[in-house]
Amino acid sequence: ISLKVVAADLSRALVLLQRVGREAVSVLPNLLEPWQVISKEGVIGQQAELTLLTKARFGKAAEMRPRLLALVQERLAEAEIELVD
Repeated sequence: ISLKVVAADLSRALVLLQRVGREAVSVLPNLLEPWQVISKEGVIGQQAELTLLTKARFGKAAEMRPRLLALVQERLAEAEIELVD
């Protein structure tokens, strides 16, 4: 899953995504372990693109994706971290 955040929110977003990744293992039973947050391109401008690498139970990834998206969106909104296009 890829997302873009405003560069000014990057440090807060990283901390939040790590914490939510640990929480997600209990909230999303088909998630096998906390996700890894990576930056594929390693470039920061006015925004930063992050990717969440996850491992799901065999055959459950498609079912889990919308729940994962909803969880991440909800937590970022609660923290007032802006996603950009």
